[in-house]
Amino acid sequence: MRSVTILIVVLAGCGSDAAPSSVRVNPATIVLGVGQSIDVEAFLVVEGSSERAGDGVEWSSDDGAVATVTAGGDGSATVVGVASGTAAVAAAVSALRGTAMVTVRGVPMVSETSPTDGATAVARPVDVELTFSLPMEDDTVTAQSAAGACSGSIQLSRDGFTTCEAFAGSVSLSGGNMVATLTPMQLDADTTFKLRVTTAAHSSDGVALAADFTQPTGFTTAPSEPCATGLVISQIYGGGGGTGSPFTNDFIELHNAGATPVALGGMALHYAGAGGTGAWGSQALPSVTVPAGGYYLMQEAAGATPSAALPAPDFVPGNPIGLSPTAGKVALTSTTTALDGICPGQNVIDRVGYGGSNCYEGAAPAPAPSNTTGVQRRGLGCIDATHNGTDFVTAAPAPRNGATTPSVCSCFLR
Repeated sequence: MRSVTILIVVLAGCGSDAAPSSVRVNPATIVLGVGQSIDVEAFLVVEGSSERAGDGVEWSSDDGAVATVTAGGDGSATVVGVASGTAAVAAAVSALRGTAMVTVRGVPMVSETSPTDGATAVARPVDVELTFSLPMEDDTVTAQSAAGACSGSIQLSRDGFTTCEAFAGSVSLSGGNMVATLTPMQLDADTTFKLRVTTAAHSSDGVALAADFTQPTGFTTAPSEPCATGLVISQIYGGGGGTGSPFTNDFIELHNAGATPVALGGMALHYAGAGGTGAWGSQALPSVTVPAGGYYLMQEAAGATPSAALPAPDFVPGNPIGLSPTAGKVALTSTTTALDGICPGQNVIDRVGYGGSNCYEGAAPAPAPSNTTGVQRRGLGCIDATHNGTDFVTAAPAPRNGATTPSVCSCFLR
């Protein structure tokens, strides 16, 4: 419970034999949070001046469900906020009466966190989200941009808040300013982190949290997974122009997961149906360079039902491939020689089989997508355990091109 003491200076006129004309309560206007308290005093007004009332003051509240008042002796009392609302606190001396108006406002609380307290094997990267019980004042919901000594009202720590992690960008408030979302700059693997919100965070009514909120247990990130180090196939979508499709064209996306640029000249992309046993369709790639962490978007065949255009493709081949929306196989090779056979391996840099494909990396193909989903390599295109079945997930197509912010995988997969 927060307690605030008001210091009063007694004005001139004390000791006069004149009868008091009124009673004044100081402060006359009070704003409290639920559970907070403030000390008040009663003064007798005598010939325009004030003198402290004695022990004969009778204190009362016209709504004890909102605010209570307890006499403290020598004309003082303590007002406590009980529930949101307004109440009048009165001080009576004989027939004289003075009042103070009390407004009680709700105290914000953290009602939910994501990741939840106690969560384990949390995949990275992951945003942090906090849900408050009341709308928050955005200027008070802050986070630090550099790792080190803890600052900001929202904090994330791995060492009991001796130091805190850095966040990228500012806090994003949504849901009527009740949901705060933050993006950690770095979350190491197999590490336990705790979230804390300090009393520097205020509701839009100006009321602070009653006390710091700290996750009791925290959440633990998943163990590190194998990370791609060079050029990989990061996304395949074959539902373009189909029923319910968000895009008119199919596409294949490459990701340079490494820390150095990769030249595509002399490489080729190949495609075959899920059960294909003979020649694959081939596309020679242009002589361009994909920067470290960069993405490269190749627009393929259009379907029969027009929809939205892809973001500006980096390559539109003269012989676009019509990919199956549910099952197929794609390979990236270091030469332009066409592939032949069920699952040729010579000169193959990366391969992805999806759906019921008869050729894939690892023990199983990537899951089957649809007209409304594609297959995406996890971790922004970074996970590469050479197992299509676990490296890829189905998700709404989200094509990334050369204008997309690069993601060098070793940045967060430690």
